[in-house]
Amino acid sequence: MNELARMQYLDALGIDTFVPRLVLPAAKASVQCELPVVSEEELAAEASNKQAGFANPHMLDAEQDDRTSAVAEKPVAAGAFVKSLLEPAKTPANRPSKTHSAVAKKVAIPATLKSLIEPQTSERKALRFQLNFWHQPGGLSVLDTREPKAALPTTALLQNIYSVFSPNTHLPQGDLIQWPLIESPVPNPGELQDARDLTQAFLANRCTNAAPKLLLVMGKTAMQMLSEAELLPKYGTSLSVAGLTCPVVYLPSLAELLKEPTLKHYIWPAVRSRGF
Repeated sequence: MNELARMQYLDALGIDTFVPRLVLPAAKASVQCELPVVSEEELAAEASNKQAGFANPHMLDAEQDDRTSAVAEKPVAAGAFVKSLLEPAKTPANRPSKTHSAVAKKVAIPATLKSLIEPQTSERKALRFQLNFWHQPGGLSVLDTREPKAALPTTALLQNIYSVFSPNTHLPQGDLIQWPLIESPVPNPGELQDARDLTQAFLANRCTNAAPKLLLVMGKTAMQMLSEAELLPKYGTSLSVAGLTCPVVYLPSLAELLKEPTLKHYIWPAVRSRGF
């Protein structure tokens, strides 16, 4: 291969220098190529042309002007072509653009319909909870805030509490209060009050005929379903709830007692002072 062509190949490949050290097996023998040599006649002709150019400077200026104009014409043509590609297509004067038509349609939508179509910027968090209720007629009843994903032995803990205050009493059958009753994608701004009405009606129905001596309301959610106060009472506080004839005491939930055993000291004075 010609040395000049070989250097061009290496330059295109990004290789600065390349020195062959080994001959590959079965490789074709290299053939020495002749470099292109300029003859003396061509050199003499080029020298005479240069001398003629220096002798007639006006000719050099004309050639220079021709070259400059030729070079200047190419960027102008290329720039105009690129500019035509980058510029947005012009809209005819008698034809409205899509932007104006879309804005006109949007303005034409009534405000009430627009509020239903467009998504709400601030979505209200859906209310979800589960409560466990153990009812013992004439004894100790419990409304506990359930944490279904915690997988804690809350039933065993409650059985131990029953065995302390009522040694001969077994844990009654529990009931589950779950909200919402039916899942719905439609938001309900008054679902908190609806959940309170459901919980209070359930407790009033269970405790009306055979009122227990004491109802333990355990956990934040259980307390919020019975009271509309913004601030929760302190643990061990005795409360009166509309529709319930038995006293009510607010305590930590069974899950909280298992996570933080030091909270158990609220149970004994709260229950013992009510005659258990």
